[in-house]
Amino acid sequence: MQRFLLTVLMISLIPLVGLAQITLDHEDFTMEPEYVDARVFVFSDPPIPVPDHGEDMVYDYSELFSTVIDSTFYHEATDENFESATRFFVGSPALGPISLQSEYYKGVNESGMFRAGSYLLPERESLGPLTGNPEDSIIFPGSYSIFEEPDYFIKFPATYGDEWSSENSYITDAFVTASAFFLNNAEVTNQQSFAREGSVVGWGELILPGKDDTDVSFEVLLIRDRMDIIDSTFLEGEPAPPQLLSAFNLSQGRETFLYRYNFYAAGFSTPLLQITMDFEWEEAHFATFKSGLVLSNTEDIATNKVDANAFPNPVGQSDRVVFQTAEPMTDPVLTVFDNSGRILFSGSPDIQREDTFSWEPNNMPGAGMLYYQLKDRNSANYTSGKLLIK
Repeated sequence: MQRFLLTVLMISLIPLVGLAQITLDHEDFTMEPEYVDARVFVFSDPPIPVPDHGEDMVYDYSELFSTVIDSTFYHEATDENFESATRFFVGSPALGPISLQSEYYKGVNESGMFRAGSYLLPERESLGPLTGNPEDSIIFPGSYSIFEEPDYFIKFPATYGDEWSSENSYITDAFVTASAFFLNNAEVTNQQSFAREGSVVGWGELILPGKDDTDVSFEVLLIRDRMDIIDSTFLEGEPAPPQLLSAFNLSQGRETFLYRYNFYAAGFSTPLLQITMDFEWEEAHFATFKSGLVLSNTEDIATNKVDANAFPNPVGQSDRVVFQTAEPMTDPVLTVFDNSGRILFSGSPDIQREDTFSWEPNNMPGAGMLYYQLKDRNSANYTSGKLLIK
């Protein structure tokens, strides 16, 4: 009798092993139209652990060293051109040295969470700083990039071993007047084509730093997300000439890559933890995790983003760039990094006034787009932006 009961008990436990497998479906996610995604940035010093692929893993990131919190503000999607979208946020894409504003639309349905496209907001910029002629200008009339097929972050039902892919493009239309190139309201189009490959490469428990020296854990899927991006620029429908590309610091057919690990859990419409990797998937450049779930394990946190200007921009390596902030900073720290997250400078800028600081980029690796964060050790104030080195 005892042997029979033991056998029945063992048989009854066998199905429970399969229940450990994690599957995420559309019922596990909601996408609030009005939403603030506050995230803690973590740079790669000390090194960020690279997650292992596999089943029933323990991903322990409880020792992440946090630096600054940045927030993305989502708004309800009401543009009828994006019927499938739930919400959008305003981002700052760049066309060479020109910083633009674009609405990026996202949604969720029974097939997955996805990007639906974007709307580049109208804008007019003087080209005087680039061409030397104050009459030169570039006009952005407003460009829709509506994806024919959704660009999925995660496809449902998602479980270990799943794979998916997509191809789409962002379009930037502009009209350029530049006397040196004999252009008078000439039509210029920049096309940023990207191919995404996603796959569920692991599942298990994710541990993040929590409140009062405690840890918090979640059941997660680990998704490997690869994006290959190709930039193309056209003048009046033909490939733009090299002289025009050079003036805007653009390269025809330039390829860039974005490789990330994303940890998703039921109930959250953005990754709990996102790790940006190098092109070999061997080294983590930086990471972000949701600050609404956990508190930092340091007190050096800035949470109040203030407006700021950096000028001149673009700036030469032998010149000096001045940062002017809308609110004072008594003990600022400047961090400069490239688009892979590699820190190129971290230290104190020269203080001109309580709202004005300067820095000389003489040790930068070369010309190109860089990113900066300026934060106050003694307050919650911080700012961030883009800086073009010429």
